[in-house]
Amino acid sequence: MGFGLNLNNEENTNNLRPFNSPKLLPQSDPSAQYLQVARPFNSPRLLPTKRSIEEACVELSFELPCLQLHSAERPAKQQKLEEPELVLEQPVKQAVLELQHNMEILGEILPETPKERCTAAATLTPEKFPSLRGPKTNQALEEAVEVAMRLHREAVTAYVLEKDLRGEDVADKFAEQWSADHYEELKNAILALVPWTGELKASPCGSYDLVKFKGIKTKRHELSKRQLQHFRAEGAEARAWEALCAALAAISSRKEKIWLEYHDLSSQLKDMLKKLPGCKTKTSARRRAAIREAIPELVAEGAGGFAESLIDPRGEHCLTFARGPSGPLPATSMTYRRMPLWDALKTMDDDGPLRGAAMEKKWSFAAGREFALQDLRKEEELHPVGHKDRSRKERKFAKHLQADKQIQELLRSKKPVVLLDTLAALAPRDVCKNNSLSKIVMTELETLLREAKARGEAVVFTLGSDNPHKLAERVYLRGSLADYGMRCGCLRWRESAEASWAREFQWDDRITLCLQMP
Repeated sequence: MGFGLNLNNEENTNNLRPFNSPKLLPQSDPSAQYLQVARPFNSPRLLPTKRSIEEACVELSFELPCLQLHSAERPAKQQKLEEPELVLEQPVKQAVLELQHNMEILGEILPETPKERCTAAATLTPEKFPSLRGPKTNQALEEAVEVAMRLHREAVTAYVLEKDLRGEDVADKFAEQWSADHYEELKNAILALVPWTGELKASPCGSYDLVKFKGIKTKRHELSKRQLQHFRAEGAEARAWEALCAALAAISSRKEKIWLEYHDLSSQLKDMLKKLPGCKTKTSARRRAAIREAIPELVAEGAGGFAESLIDPRGEHCLTFARGPSGPLPATSMTYRRMPLWDALKTMDDDGPLRGAAMEKKWSFAAGREFALQDLRKEEELHPVGHKDRSRKERKFAKHLQADKQIQELLRSKKPVVLLDTLAALAPRDVCKNNSLSKIVMTELETLLREAKARGEAVVFTLGSDNPHKLAERVYLRGSLADYGMRCGCLRWRESAEASWAREFQWDDRITLCLQMP
């Protein structure tokens, strides 16, 4: 409690009065000086004066009209104490206002009756806090991804072991047979991933369904484990497409073309096995065990030949499904990109068909350079000679070649062309025949050529076959594909109109192109 001390009156020095008492302010001596003394913290006079419950009730009844009771409902003792005429005369006290404010807040938080409290509590939605463990994984998606990746690893392991033991030709046939033996498992794995791959739509012709996916931009265009980790972070759809590409690579194996490998696993394993003891002999159990152990790590850097389309934003992957009697059947897988013709040629095997000085853009773009496509000769133009000689002479003679200005201009321009990277059937041969899946393959290719022609874009791709001449005549130079202007042959070049056409690689090492000009 604080006190005032009169310094001018010595006899009152020890008389302590309350500091806020009006008696301490003398009216006769305005010059009197007082010293303020701090109130003791534990002074008993800080406690409020106690009042009876009846007085508190009377005070509440005066100050809080919302709490007043009717005279008939009020107890007799309270009726006796009530003086209504004093309600307007009594000053509002601080303690009463604080009590009223607290009761208003309490009324807002809790309803007045227990029944209303229960009703309000039932309507409250609990606040959701973010999980410290991250988003919850989809168990069905995880299982579908694991099955597809496991089947791809098994297919690659079986293929590489066979290739290491018996050679590439035997291994290619073995891969096709493995795909046929595991067709039902691979088909079910693909169908299990479809719900996360995007919207399934009817094809333009309406006889089958398709789903499309565009590549996602990553830091580099070169497929690697790091790039795939960046790709997987895009979400469930990205993970489903990666697993789907792995399953597609396994189910589409043919002895003419194997899609199981993106990187050359055989050369990587060969370098690794040289450093391991007891792995020199191909039939060694330790060597085969080392191959099995290394495959999962190598596959993690790119599962199959379709995986490259995942990380290139220029790429588009189209997957089709036939409408079978027992449900959809995987039919075709097609990937393509748009880029200038020069870049498209460089993406092909061995940096494309241009060799020697023509591999450099500076030489090819110089004045006077000429280019032409040396077309394949058809069956009726050939003489009945041996297979080996036939393969060497199935093109038109170089002396009859004429420079193609349109090819030259397209090579030097930035105008995009459609590069068809992959086109594969997704079933064994007998399944394709019984369900007319080959027609869907041709329909998809025809649609691609027709739409590119309408946009004024060229289409280019390589013939991936041991006998590209025979494949071109049987498929690409017939029917509706030939009607759009499809040409098959080898790209030739020379320094000037007076010079001879440059020499190529050997006939069995050349790249045979399919080219449809705008």
